[in-house]
Amino acid sequence: RTFTINEIGLPVTAVPLLATPAIKFMIYEASQNNSPCVLLHESLPLVMTAAGYASSALDFTFSKSKRYWIGCRFSGGLTVRSLPVAGLPSLGYATNSATAAATILRRTLAFATSAPTTFAIASADFVSSAMPDIRLRIA
Repeated sequence: RTFTINEIGLPVTAVPLLATPAIKFMIYEASQNNSPCVLLHESLPLVMTAAGYASSALDFTFSKSKRYWIGCRFSGGLTVRSLPVAGLPSLGYATNSATAAATILRRTLAFATSAPTTFAIASADFVSSAMPDIRLRIA
């Protein structure tokens, strides 16, 4: 079904004392092969000074005829609530010699840099790790 959200957020469980960490959220449209492709939304940085719920207001409509990837980026060593690896679906194996199934896509880039407008997946992006507990609020 098509639906609109008015907030995207993530529980932050710990904030380092001597830093000004921040979070950004992204939404990518999926390509024909279901991998993230075109950046549709990147939030402004949300500076966190204490543990709590980090959220960003937005007006975004998810279409029933499309698939999406939702992500986040952190700076400054934040600790966020995550979903455990054992409860996540497998994305497959990054290489034929990998010993653990990938559960998320992760890419490292400088926080000040904007998210890529197109996301071309590389085998290094496939990681077996807990997934941040990103939440959407339906309008």
